[in-house]
Amino acid sequence: MKRATGDISGWNLLDIERAFSGSDNARLQINSTAAELTGTVFVEPSADGFSVVSTNPNFNANGSRYIYVAIRAPS
Repeated sequence: MKRATGDISGWNLLDIERAFSGSDNARLQINSTAAELTGTVFVEPSADGFSVVSTNPNFNANGSRYIYVAIRAPS
């Protein structure tokens, strides 16, 4: 779950139950009643977390700061 600070953008939730891969990031905007959004890659998972790969301003705006929560499933 992430969002930009000091901004009116929404909270975006990405998780492995929807699709969290290098080919699709299904996401929910949890402060909205909109349906799940699919078909775009914003972040790519890695062994030690994730990397932001999008230039979409909701995920990677120049000069913006972001807050996020990341929870790892037990192995």
